[in-house]
Formats: sequence, structure tokens, C-alpha cells
Amino acid sequence: MMLVISVRNPNHAKYVENHIPFNDLRAFVFQKREDMEKFMTEVRDSQNLRVNSVFAPEESCATRPPSRPIESLKRFGFFAYLRELFDAPEEVMSYLCNQYKVHDVPVGTDQTKAMIKTVLYTAEEKYSLKKSFYSGKTSTSNSAVRPSQYLTMAVDAEDKRQLEEQISTAEKSMQAIDAQMIATQESAAKLDRRDNELRAQKKALSELKGKKRQLEQKISTKQDSLRQMEQGGIDLQKAEEETKAQISAVNSQKVAIVAEFMAHMKLRATLSMEKVYMALETQACAMLEQRKARLLEKCKGLLRRAREICNMDPGESVVPPDLHTVVDEYNRREQEIKNLEKELDDKSNALDTYRQNISEAKERWLNPLKQLVEQINDKFSDFFRSMQCAGEEEYDKYGIRIRVKFRSSTQLHELTAHHQSGGERSGMDPVNERRVFDIVNLQYADEMTVLCVHNGPHMLPPHKWDEKAFTRRRMVK
Repeated sequence: MMLVISVRNPNHAKYVENHIPFNDLRAFVFQKREDMEKFMTEVRDSQNLRVNSVFAPEESCATRPPSRPIESLKRFGFFAYLRELFDAPEEVMSYLCNQYKVHDVPVGTDQTKAMIKTVLYTAEEKYSLKKSFYSGKTSTSNSAVRPSQYLTMAVDAEDKRQLEEQISTAEKSMQAIDAQMIATQESAAKLDRRDNELRAQKKALSELKGKKRQLEQKISTKQDSLRQMEQGGIDLQKAEEETKAQISAVNSQKVAIVAEFMAHMKLRATLSMEKVYMALETQACAMLEQRKARLLEKCKGLLRRAREICNMDPGESVVPPDLHTVVDEYNRREQEIKNLEKELDDKSNALDTYRQNISEAKERWLNPLKQLVEQINDKFSDFFRSMQCAGEEEYDKYGIRIRVKFRSSTQLHELTAHHQSGGERSGMDPVNERRVFDIVNLQYADEMTVLCVHNGPHMLPPHKWDEKAFTRRRMVK
């Protein structure tokens, strides 16, 4: 507060300092309570600084009139109220008028000493009149006015105005400098982006330069190899014959593998038929077992019936003459049951033998067949992988399933006429057709048909095409 109070006459500063407490003179004045709370939280609580703050009244008291005009007090030696001895911002003046009644505290001379009724100042003394809150009696006290320490410096209005103009000019200059800084920062950002672009171009050019150097080295290496091959005099005829011999050996191995596979398939078919026969025999054995049970029950029933007719006891063994026919029938039935039991045992033993033979035969041909299918699957997968596709073969209960995919985004599907097109089943999409044309030194059998497709913007029309003339011209060359 003391920084914004300007005492008009330095001799009157002591009255202001004596009337306003020092804690308030060094306090900060706020218009809004929220601002004061934020300020105290930051400075006092966060930074641990000892400061004072006061809050100006919401309704300004800076122009509040005194209780009586100063003219009525001049005969007592008073020449002005305390408010009229200094200048201050409206908020500060409002707080001082409201808190310390500076608008109603007169300042007098020595002749006012004997007529003190309220707080007033003489040339060197302060007089105050206090009324007791409990007894209502009035007491008067006086004290010497302390010399001024802080408000002796008067503020020159003209100097203040010039300083404010200089501050305004400086603020405008700062705004212009800020605008220039923003423009400079934007320009620097553009230059940084351009620098990054040039660095990226430089990096790309460096990579191209490195690739060029690598290609030059490869070309040089290939040229050296070519010169060495030309100087070495490689026998192309011999190399071709050796390659044909190797291809013939591989084809022979393929034929042998296919023949072995067909033999295993025939053996599998034979075993499947034997398995069907064994199933039928098993069913016949089951029927014989059921027939045996029915005959045994029938015999037991006939025996009970015979005993009932003859009135025989269970332990009696003598058979009446008229029942010999029944006994013979029983004996015949019993023998037939024994024969059926023996036949059932024979069939069961034969069935166990068949099952053992089938298991052993299955082990003999199934394991080699699985190994063969795995070899075929590896070669099949390698072939499809070379065409940027995927494929596999697996053995099922009834044959071999081929699963392929021609695009990386799809799953493996079984190779059938319904799921893949003819071009896909043969593996000939545009990419793989181009790969086939890129393969050199292909071997063609005599039974192979070669189809030549002639196409392009400079192709001859059909009526000008003469295949025989082209062949003769090629043979002459």
C-alpha cells in the first residue's frame, strides 16, 4: 500500500504513518476476494513468505463525506482532514476511509490541543478520545508523532505521467518484438521442415548411391566370372549331358516312388476287402451265438415239458419207452449246440487271426506310406512357396488330400474342381506365368506340347501370318 500512497506535503507524512498501522502500510490491497485467496495461497502457503493482504469494500468509500465540513473546525485550529493530505488509488482510499476513517480525522495545530474530542493531530502530537465499552466513561490519550520513514518521498505527477508514457511505449515495443519473434519462430519452423526434407532426400540419395555401388560390384564380379568361364573353356555339351542324366535319375526316382505308392494303394484296397469279409464273418458268428442261445432255451423248455408229462422227478433217470423219441431229439439238439459252439470258437479264432494279420500288414505299408506322403508334401510345399503361394498334402482314411492357397490373405483350402478355377489348379496366375518365362534351361520332353502366344501392338494381322515362312527363315539363321 505504501508504494501507491503519495503525500502531498512531506511534513504531513508523519500523520498518515501514525494513523495507519505499519502492517497495513505494507499490505497488498485486492478488489476481489478470490484474487486475494489465490495470492495468499501461492505466496504465503507455497512460497512461505510473510505478507499481508487486505480486501477493499465492494461499495467504494473513497468519496464518503466527513461528518462535518472542515470550515466548521477551522476556528479550533484544524486545517484539513487526513484524507486530504495524500493521494492514493480509489481502492486504497476506499479501504482507508472504511477501516481508519481518514475522511473524518481532522489535522490541527497547537491551539486544538485543549479541545480534543476525537482522534486528531497537532504539529507534533496525536490525540485520541476513547469511550469505555463497559462504563461509558470517556478517556483521552496523547502520544508523540513519530518521524516519517516511508512516505517522505512525494510523487511528481508530471514525472509519473512521463513514466507511464514510457511504460506504454515500452509495452508497444515489446508487442512488436513479440510479433517479430512469432514470425521468426514460424520462419525457423519452416526452415526446420525444409532441413528435414533435404536430410531425407540426402539419405535417399545416399542409399541409392550405395545400391549403385553394390550393383557395380555385382556387375564387375559377374564380368570377372564370365571372363573366367570364357577363358576356362567349359564344355557345354558335357554339362548338358550331365544335367540330362541327373534329370533322368530324378524322373526315375519319381516313377519308382509313384509305383511304390500305387502298390501300397492296391495293398490297402486288398486289406479293406479282407476287413469287409471279416466284418461279415463277425456278423455270422454273432448270428450263430444267437441261434445257439435260442436252441439251448428250446431244449431246456422241451426237457421241462417232458418231465411234466412223465411225472418224473428232477433226479429220476429212467425214461419211459414212449419218450425215447423226445430224448433222441434232445440229444440231437445238444450235439448240434456243441457243434455250433465249436464252429463259433473256430470263427472267433479266425477273426482274431485276421485282425492280427491286418494290424501287421497295416504297419508294414502305412508307415512307409506316411513317409512317402511327407516327402511329397515337402517337395509340394517348396514348389508352391517358390510361387509365393502355399500348399500341403496329407493322408486321410480314404486317400490323399491336397490343400493350397494362392493368396496370402486366404486360408488353405482343399484342391477341388469346385473351389479353385482351372488356372489356380494348374498354378498359372499372371505372376506365376511370368515366373515360368523367367526360368531358363528348361528341359522339354518329346511328348510335351509347346503353345506360343503372340501378342502386342506391333503384331501382324491374321491374313499376313505365314508360319512356314517364319520357320524356314529361322532354320536358315
